[in-house]
Amino acid sequence: MKRIELGYEKYLAHMSKLELMFQFDPNTAHKFYREKLYPSFKEVRDACRELGHLSEKTMVKAGEHAQRTAARAIWSMIAIG
Repeated sequence: MKRIELGYEKYLAHMSKLELMFQFDPNTAHKFYREKLYPSFKEVRDACRELGHLSEKTMVKAGEHAQRTAARAIWSMIAIG
């Protein structure tokens, strides 16, 4: 999470600089976008994707655990009668 927060702050700072640059020198602004802003955007995007994958894996494991617990409970009830 910290990586996402820091990356997003960096992205916002670059975005502010880009807006000012674009008013005075569009060519420099385009270069700044390619070299600084877009890479910082990709960094945040990739970190968010990793977090999403981790969350998905965690949910799948939790679902599998719940299924096993339910199956044991069913068999326990059958055994008890």
